[in-house]
Amino acid sequence: MAGCCLKSRRCRSRAATSCGRTILDAFGDHYRKELTRLGQPEPDKRDCDLFAADVLRYFLLREIPFGQDGSFSFDALITRYNADLANGYGNLVSRTLKMISNYFENVAPIVDAEVVQKIITLVDLQATFAWKENFLAPLYRDIDEQRLDRYLQGVSVFVSITDQTISQMAPWKERETQDATRLNREYALNYSWEMIRIITALLYPVMPHTTAKVWAQLGLGDIEAAARNGELKDLKWGGLKAGIKLGPLAPIFPRAPKELAQVMSDIESQSNPAKPTAIESAATPQSNVAATDPSEKSVQSVSSVLSSSSEAAPTSPLITIDDFAKVDLRVARVLVAERIPKADKLLRLEVDLGYEKRQILAGIAQYYEPEKLIGRKVVIVANLAPRKMRGLESQGMIVAASIEPDGVPALASFLEHVEIGARLK
Repeated sequence: MAGCCLKSRRCRSRAATSCGRTILDAFGDHYRKELTRLGQPEPDKRDCDLFAADVLRYFLLREIPFGQDGSFSFDALITRYNADLANGYGNLVSRTLKMISNYFENVAPIVDAEVVQKIITLVDLQATFAWKENFLAPLYRDIDEQRLDRYLQGVSVFVSITDQTISQMAPWKERETQDATRLNREYALNYSWEMIRIITALLYPVMPHTTAKVWAQLGLGDIEAAARNGELKDLKWGGLKAGIKLGPLAPIFPRAPKELAQVMSDIESQSNPAKPTAIESAATPQSNVAATDPSEKSVQSVSSVLSSSSEAAPTSPLITIDDFAKVDLRVARVLVAERIPKADKLLRLEVDLGYEKRQILAGIAQYYEPEKLIGRKVVIVANLAPRKMRGLESQGMIVAASIEPDGVPALASFLEHVEIGARLK
């Protein structure tokens, strides 16, 4: 599953550079430093390289439709890694297994699956479809049709569903009685353990090294032996047997800082001094969409992101297709919109990207009533570095347009039906 057909010259050259020591060394060094900082034994070079290879393989198969052209950037790699693996799958594994360790002395709780299904139905979770016997059928169909990007997107949906279920059942909260608290924890953590087992089996062909570590932490032993025995082919609910004890717990996917992109770019520059790459040339000039000021003023003038002012146009620097490819524009749906106390120009939005939810601060409070934004589809810059304003973190930027620099902003929208999470290209 390692083959991504990047047919354009640009993609071939970028992929060739990126698949070498740049990715392995930068991500591997970050992995080693983070594990050491967290008090874990220092991993050896082979472990670091295999971890980085898993990350790169996941990104290429998740981001680029199999057999088609695609673009690559270090920023996009880090954004996808943090969203899907560090904050998604890795965080789900970490918090589930830590709660099992704390509440059940490292032994995964056994409960009746039918009882768990009833509990989930009673709390009205959207995740109930995950209990259907054929809930994996669409993923198997994607594999048969070589739609590996959709396959991994589907796995990410399972991660989000499981995370939502855990959040709603809230096993960390005390209930009315000790028995109620214990039962709720058993139901929630049994469900999460089972889902992690299935998700890990689904990810094994793409990330064999890191999923082997998760499998061992689940208390299931050697995932390679499980694959040889056919245990990963016919995935069904009920893989948790009585008395399964968790393996030693350790971080799997430490979050990657945005500065790692520059580290990779610097290594690439040293490897190819005669031919500056797109990442190097993108250092200057910056596109207007990606350039931001950490002050509140930058959010106040959100309309200038796509301003069509005739005076500004001649002075806008030209960018290459590689520069544009660095900007990850995504469709999102507004779930929450509210004003921020003592901030007349800012709205706090919570948006759904399909694979994750984010908080974004937008300087549109003077032009839009918060309640009218709820449910609306918008376009956001998804790989913009987070920044804090008014004590809140903004994790992206809403895209809007205006005719004049100080004109009323118009949020970008669509006439056709577009799925949330879709990328603008």
